[in-house]
Amino acid sequence: MKFKRTYIIIGSVLLFLVVVRMSLPFIAKHYINKQLDEIEGYHASIDGVSMLLIAGSFGINGLTIYEEMSEEPEVPMIHLPQMDFSIDWKALFKGHIVSEIHLDSPEINFTVLKDDTDEESRVKFAEALQEMSPIDINHLTIHKATIAYRDPTVEPAVEVFLDDFNLEATNLSNVENEEEALPGYVEINSKAMGDGQLNFNMKVNILKEYPDFDMNLEIENFDLVRFNDFFEAYASLELKDGRLNMYSEMAAENGEIAGYVKPIIEDFEVEKNAEDQNLPEKIYSALADLVGGILENPKKEKIASRVEVSGHMEDMETDTWQAVFNLLRNAFIEAYEKELENAINFQSVGGSE
Repeated sequence: MKFKRTYIIIGSVLLFLVVVRMSLPFIAKHYINKQLDEIEGYHASIDGVSMLLIAGSFGINGLTIYEEMSEEPEVPMIHLPQMDFSIDWKALFKGHIVSEIHLDSPEINFTVLKDDTDEESRVKFAEALQEMSPIDINHLTIHKATIAYRDPTVEPAVEVFLDDFNLEATNLSNVENEEEALPGYVEINSKAMGDGQLNFNMKVNILKEYPDFDMNLEIENFDLVRFNDFFEAYASLELKDGRLNMYSEMAAENGEIAGYVKPIIEDFEVEKNAEDQNLPEKIYSALADLVGGILENPKKEKIASRVEVSGHMEDMETDTWQAVFNLLRNAFIEAYEKELENAINFQSVGGSE
């Protein structure tokens, strides 16, 4: 009789644990939707939650967020089919409880707002999402994202986007290689409008008031014609041909930045015979084509400049006259090459690794 009672107790406990385990995803879904619903100016929801308690991981399925002050409130600001959280075991073995997050195929739309003052609400929204995260993020991966800018208030309506966007960021919480000046690492690669290639890498310490970093950026072979809606809407300019390459190196320590940006445009040509152009637009296009022709290096067929960037993060400086001089230098003296110069690193701003 005593053994029978013991079996009943054990069976009841196991049954209770099973019921609790089966209920947890529904409880979590209700809690998360309630928290999302309380963020002012947005409405959001998730479809479900999955959990693997033994592995220390859970997933959020079907997160969709709409921005009420957007000019297109029916277009999701964020649509995330799958987001997976897990414990960073490598950091845990060193005594730190931080998380790994993986985002699969997210779609992010930055649409212009009905009122410019609403930009502050996006900052508050980001802060609210951060408060919902129970532990700090140490490792973040984003796989095959699409990040778009949309403006339906202009003619033609503008939609430009980065696609096949992939990001990996490691040691963001500085729990590994703690003695290094720049312990974190971020790497991004992407296309733009299905074309070209963007590569970005950065060593970083994001835990300081002004993050220290050492970054490189390469943009190669972006087809500018694919951005014609953007140029027509904001500059009354239609391109017949043109490809953008851009190279940049920057480093910062304690808010002080040193670096450069080197844009290079190849095969630049303005469309002169667009039927819907009025007289001012035709004059503007002709002038743009003329300036492009003058500044294009005849040997390399490139329009290029190199702009120095320096100063404090709160008051960065760029030299406009230097940019003009470098345009002329590229046109008449020496063409800039399509490559990083390896001229800037953390030591350039006084840092040491």
